Amino acid sequence: MRSRRRASTRAAGSLLATLGLAIAMPSATRAADPFYEGLLAEGATAYERGLYPAATEAFHLACFGLLEEPPRLAACLVKLGLAQAAAGDPDGLRESFERIGQIEDRFGAYREALIPEEERLAFETELARHVPRTQLGQVPLLQERARDAAAEQIATLPARERRKAIEARLRRNAADALALSLLVELELASNRKRRALEAADELIAATPDNPESRCLRGRALAADDRCSEAVPDLGLCAREQMGAQLAETALSCLARIERWSAASDLLAELPPATRSAPAVQRLADQVEAALSRPSDEEPEPATEEEILLATAEPVDNPGGSPVEPAASLPPSLAPSMIATGPHPATAELESLRREVDTVATREALEGLYQRVAALANRHPDFPEAQYVAGRVAYLGKRWQEAADFFRRGGQPPSERAELLFYMAVAYFESGDGILARELIEAALPRLERTAFVRSYVDRILTPDAAAGQDAPELN
Repeated sequence: MRSRRRASTRAAGSLLATLGLAIAMPSATRAADPFYEGLLAEGATAYERGLYPAATEAFHLACFGLLEEPPRLAACLVKLGLAQAAAGDPDGLRESFERIGQIEDRFGAYREALIPEEERLAFETELARHVPRTQLGQVPLLQERARDAAAEQIATLPARERRKAIEARLRRNAADALALSLLVELELASNRKRRALEAADELIAATPDNPESRCLRGRALAADDRCSEAVPDLGLCAREQMGAQLAETALSCLARIERWSAASDLLAELPPATRSAPAVQRLADQVEAALSRPSDEEPEPATEEEILLATAEPVDNPGGSPVEPAASLPPSLAPSMIATGPHPATAELESLRREVDTVATREALEGLYQRVAALANRHPDFPEAQYVAGRVAYLGKRWQEAADFFRRGGQPPSERAELLFYMAVAYFESGDGILARELIEAALPRLERTAFVRSYVDRILTPDAAAGQDAPELN
């Protein structure tokens, strides 16, 4: 029977090619021969009774009578494909898919075909199971619909069965983008943040240029409270289709790192229904309030710093510390050395300081660090040079070098709360929890309590922080 079906398939392909001219000029009014209509009914009856090989034979023959009516032919081929799948003939299903692809490309036949939605969904689900992704990609409409159908089917399963279905797909193909994206969704729903991130990274490796994959990774990063890293990925989410939950995630992250203008831009591009959702509206009010603050009350943003802190890899003293030893360093909390009059290196330092506010890549940060460190080493008596060098080291997670530069500069006045905060973090991460606590307490009265700042204040002021034990890495 199987060889007979294959012969029928080859005959169908041959006949399709032979009648190519007829297909090229389809008749909109010509009705199918009653003989073929009878075969369609016969195939449907056999399919309903579970006689799938017989249904396959009937549908094969019936489709011949519809060659001049592409939309009806597409509908017939869908029935044939379903019968082939049910009969355990994936090769036959793939051949039916190819035939649909041909008439869809030339006539839009599948798009126009009158196919019951349940039947169309079942067919697209079978395509997702049995047709390779590269082959599906030859018919973009079917590729997209097959992916949606498979996702819908798996998503309706209970969590345990859903995981089994996803894992089965991944066993067949570890780079299955659909299965990986569904796995990220499942892990997020299960609050397994680290596993969601692992699956998201695997998804990015499988589909590096896919904005939807980046968007999904952004959600996983946001769930893990890594907003500085999440924001660039969330920025690739399709805003015109963004639902309330995703919009809330993106806006919350932007608010957390105080990207108020970016949050306002996002709000302006959201669909009206999403924009009016209660959670989104509450965030919109927060954004509006932040943007309406007088400029003299606006806290100094640390967006670039937070991004660099989250993305730069720590450097463990490559080639030794660049901080040259001084003959006598001031005590850790001694008043800073105050120079009388402008220091000769002030102009050079100000130029470097401006670069700190615009550095955007790790490579640029590394180059800037080398120049600032060299200036600070040439002028160990210039506290501001030590502070700037310490801040740049802090941005690169060079915790020990940052602490050394800050220590050489001495403690700044209490009104320089941001600088005290940088120093506290550097001391804390380099193991001096006692000094970090003193510095953070000195900074607190004037320190703007952003979420980022609060995360470190809480760590530094915990009971075991003074010992500098197990300082958690900032993610």
